[in-house]
Amino acid sequence: EQTLSEKQKLFNEYSRQIDSLNQKIDREKIRLDGLKSEFHKDIHQLFTLLAKERIDLAMLFHEATYDFKYSNSQQEIFGDVIVFLFEQAFESIDPSDEQEIIFQQWKGQSYAKTQIEDFYELKEKISEKLLSEHGIYINIDDYGNDLNGFTQFRNEVQAILAEKDFSTKKKKKKSKQEVKDEQVKAADIAIQQRSIRSIYISLAKVLHPDISQNNMDLSEKEELMKKVILAYQSKDLHALLLLERAWVNSQNLRMDQLEDHQLDIYLQSLKERMKSLEQEIENLYSSSIYAEIAHLIHLQEKKALQKIKSQRSDIKQVIQSFQHNLSILKQYYSRKEMQNAVNEYHDIIGNR
Repeated sequence: EQTLSEKQKLFNEYSRQIDSLNQKIDREKIRLDGLKSEFHKDIHQLFTLLAKERIDLAMLFHEATYDFKYSNSQQEIFGDVIVFLFEQAFESIDPSDEQEIIFQQWKGQSYAKTQIEDFYELKEKISEKLLSEHGIYINIDDYGNDLNGFTQFRNEVQAILAEKDFSTKKKKKKSKQEVKDEQVKAADIAIQQRSIRSIYISLAKVLHPDISQNNMDLSEKEELMKKVILAYQSKDLHALLLLERAWVNSQNLRMDQLEDHQLDIYLQSLKERMKSLEQEIENLYSSSIYAEIAHLIHLQEKKALQKIKSQRSDIKQVIQSFQHNLSILKQYYSRKEMQNAVNEYHDIIGNR
């Protein structure tokens, strides 16, 4: 058995790492989907139930303002609490027409407009902080005042900060080794640019329909050639290298037959592919798809499930508290009881 050179060993090692990263991405997607499913299984339903209890309490307070006479200042307290309870509830369930009308009565504007203002205010605070702390301006009007618009805005801010961090690092005084590394990298890039065309020409020659001195049938060659043309037009060196490897494997050629300059190209592409996959994993963790389980993502599965169980227990206690208070208020429904209850809730809101 022929001894592999250092570059050939690196080739094998990088290939193993890429396979490992791909497997990790698949495993993490399954794990995160599982956590999200577990979270939704009970907690999502509990949030819905809690929202309904909040709405029931808000409706009871609303009815009290019609059944009993209160001062203007007390009416304002009722309004503050009713709006607060509705806003909390509407985060989990959509309001009915009746609830929207009552919300607008106490808030002075529609829930839809309130949402727009809330998202705008949040974007405004973030953009002001971005400008004051980093000297970066971003036009918040370029992004919609809804959840999708805010998500796009947040992603853009994250990208800007990541780029700024990268630029800051680049501005630092470079050591001789860093300068040398950059020169090597620049040379690698130049090699890659030349290689895109050379690999394309090489593959185009061996895959030409008129050439049949290989083990692939005509339909296979045509299909592979389509992919080669697409990768070349996209200037996608990595895709071209993968296609070249596929062709090499199909012809039963051995890696030890590849020349050093060919291995250099492969190694650079494999390193970039590893970096891309590592970034894909980070993007997976910060994805808005898993925003509601962000506090669970980096926990071990056992601890994450315990956290869900604990959160489930906490929400159940809050629901039971709402149910108990509602039951008492309905049983002893009176002007004084409703006033005392709404004042107590108003104090709680004020202390948040």
